[in-house]
Amino acid sequence: MFSKFFILLIALFLLTTPILAGSCNFAFKEEWQDSWTESFYHAECEICLVEIKAATNLFQFVEDGCVAGYCVSGIGTHEGHVYEADPRHDISHVKWYIDCDPTAVSLKNISAESGTPVILLLVAILVLLVRKFR
Repeated sequence: MFSKFFILLIALFLLTTPILAGSCNFAFKEEWQDSWTESFYHAECEICLVEIKAATNLFQFVEDGCVAGYCVSGIGTHEGHVYEADPRHDISHVKWYIDCDPTAVSLKNISAESGTPVILLLVAILVLLVRKFR
């Protein structure tokens, strides 16, 4: 009985740890100045998300890139850079989000390509445990 409980406890830990690990928390809201075409931010922890509010649009970046002329670089680092590839000066503010535990594995950060083997392995372990204890 003890061994069944111990195995189920380990399975529960393995399945929930990736979900609970790592978090992207709000760090700083920067009011954009109309004269700016770029801005830099130094974070104490790893930058994991940047939101740009422009006119009635909200652009979220979880990786470096450009959308509709608004660009972000530095995701995954401590130095962020926001700039307008096509200066239009309608950014109202930029929100920076950080993760102070970037080495933790989080299911929300696993892409379909890299996460598939991990998810399949977890499902296979769960199926084997269910069959064993039936």
